[in-house]
Amino acid sequence: MCVIFWRVDDTEQASPYRFVLLANRDEFFARPAVPAHFWEGETVLAGKDVLKGGTWLGITKTGRFAAVTNLRTDLKISELSRGTLVAEYLEGDSSPSQFAAELSAKGSDYGGFNLVLADLRLGKPVEMAYCTNCKDVEKVQDLRSGTCYGLCNEWLEHPTKKLLYGKDRLQNLIQKNAPKDELIEQMLALAADETSHFPDDKIPALPAFFPKEWRQWSSSLFIKGVQRKGEPESAYGTRTTTVILVEKNGHITFVEKTLEEPIVIGECKWKIRRHEFELQEKAAHS
Repeated sequence: MCVIFWRVDDTEQASPYRFVLLANRDEFFARPAVPAHFWEGETVLAGKDVLKGGTWLGITKTGRFAAVTNLRTDLKISELSRGTLVAEYLEGDSSPSQFAAELSAKGSDYGGFNLVLADLRLGKPVEMAYCTNCKDVEKVQDLRSGTCYGLCNEWLEHPTKKLLYGKDRLQNLIQKNAPKDELIEQMLALAADETSHFPDDKIPALPAFFPKEWRQWSSSLFIKGVQRKGEPESAYGTRTTTVILVEKNGHITFVEKTLEEPIVIGECKWKIRRHEFELQEKAAHS
């Protein structure tokens, strides 16, 4: 079950970062994916889901950011890929609020999702929006600068122990104002935290076909590879960790730690890739 933490600070305060993000992507090990790379056109930086062609998270040189998580309380099967929503926003020109509003009208066509959108261009306040097709919460929400947000596979800010634990520790790391490379190492270490937060009555009940251990497995920030006995195709866990730092001068550092395919429990090999570039002044949308 994925987790995303992020904070925006577009004030003149001491922090050098306009945008700080830490995310873990949890997925079945057998589902093929390509690590983060610049797509054709050299503007979008994101991984690629080979099965459906979308992505789970990405950023562009023009300051567009998007990320998606599944809703485990809504496991509707749909031919439409939630990952294509991220790609559509990154490659489009709608503002976060406009894209979210248009999506809310057709959100029921997709399996359960949470979508985070941002416009990080310099020279203007950061614009962020959250969109979901969860039946229990407001479908579109504008998000505020200065707040550390957390999102798992429930709705935005649903206070599971895991979410509160990760938010608190990320905020502490940001406030230390450590050198950039030290901060990145600390964030990667936080993402690898296997502390169990089970039991937790804020973790929703899951459909009967999930293993009974699933709620316990997913209670930590990092999910070590797990599978049903005798079913290697069910192997599941944290496959990718992403750190994004957008400095107030427009410099972007994107670090991805990824399990190399093929992924076999007990023989996992990790690789770290790092991309650095400057935020372009070209308008992200009109």
